[in-house]
Amino acid sequence: MDKKTALKPKALLSQFLSKWDRKVRTKQREYTNGMWLLKPGFAPKQIKDKIGAGNDCAHLDSKTAWDCVNWKKLEIINNIVGYTITCIDSISYIFYLKGDRKIGIQKKYYDYLKRHIPMLILKASEPESPVVIYSGNKIAGLVAPINL
Repeated sequence: MDKKTALKPKALLSQFLSKWDRKVRTKQREYTNGMWLLKPGFAPKQIKDKIGAGNDCAHLDSKTAWDCVNWKKLEIINNIVGYTITCIDSISYIFYLKGDRKIGIQKKYYDYLKRHIPMLILKASEPESPVVIYSGNKIAGLVAPINL
């Protein structure tokens, strides 16, 4: 293994779904840990197996998260412009919205989504609003932004 390969970070399922994450399914049958939310058709098999695909759903209603999205002002934010270390071992990628406003997404979530959501597109309207995850032109879920 060469140095470039050895130093290249990898998103692992154990990082994306650590044993300390609160993993549940919502009333709408979506999968979430509180930082991200994926619709059933887009959740990878590993997540479905780890959270459980049965009929037991939490009483968590994801409608409030979806209501926080400003659908009229969404813009694509797929170009990573930098990164920041927000706390010990927590790296976030930085994206820009119009008007030089910054928005951050945890690297481990972004890398995992990039590998598992085909044709990943991220859209956001405000730095403090949920980032909408698209697979092509279909809505796949949400990911929480990081305060920068």
